[in-house]
Amino acid sequence: MSFDPNSVSIFYICIPDQEVIQSEMILRRYRTYLTSVLVLAAFVVPSVNMAYSAPLAVSNTANPGSEGTANQYIVHSHAIHLADQQIIALLNRNQYKAAILLLQKAINEDQDAWAADTIGHLYASGLGVTADAKEAFRWYLWSAEHGGHFAQRQVANAYLNGWGTKRSPQKAAYWFRQGMAPSQVAGTEYWLAKTYAHAKLAPPNPQKVHYYKQKSVQTLRDLDQEPNGAAAYDLGIAYLYGNGVAQNRQKALTYFRQAMQLQYPKAAAAIHQLQGQGS
Repeated sequence: MSFDPNSVSIFYICIPDQEVIQSEMILRRYRTYLTSVLVLAAFVVPSVNMAYSAPLAVSNTANPGSEGTANQYIVHSHAIHLADQQIIALLNRNQYKAAILLLQKAINEDQDAWAADTIGHLYASGLGVTADAKEAFRWYLWSAEHGGHFAQRQVANAYLNGWGTKRSPQKAAYWFRQGMAPSQVAGTEYWLAKTYAHAKLAPPNPQKVHYYKQKSVQTLRDLDQEPNGAAAYDLGIAYLYGNGVAQNRQKALTYFRQAMQLQYPKAAAAIHQLQGQGS
């Protein structure tokens, strides 16, 4: 497919500290700092000319997020975190084989997405095991499918470059949407709204503040169609604070609960806090 760099959302921005960017030049200047990942942006947010790829299941039956309460989710997450500390200590001492045994236990007993992502790193680097790109990808994909957001980015890059698996731009785009797009695309649009609101890099422009807030929310809605835990969480934040939408705490809670079901950790803390405030 062809794409127009001026019509797609962007992933990375980098602004020199001393450079003042004026009004209509702002987006053009941002784009001068993009890496080759810009090409993927044509796949990231769907449009009328491009349908989503088939959604991949994101589940973690060992984690109570799917059916439990926010408190159960937080308790479970803390327990996994404490267990992972022993593994981290082994890794820091370069005791990789011993760490792998505990990583596999964490995966089998708790479906620990971090543990699977870590095994993927070990296979990718040949630490404690024979380097094996296909085996690394297998563990990255397992982690990604069980809510591992860092692994989702690894899987996206693997599908994009053919690392340990067959290249697939469509699957790469799907996992970039899961692991990166809410923060890097919708987040950039919201950041632009704040830029125009506070006049730090461009003259104040209320119309563009409104435009980019609305655009950010619409991007999140598009991403949430798959569904997408990070997008659901950010929509909850938008409704909680009235960013680009009318403030609505009940809708915020609904989106936070959806995000928790999709194994997005921040959502459980948000629900816990709102329920503690008597919402």
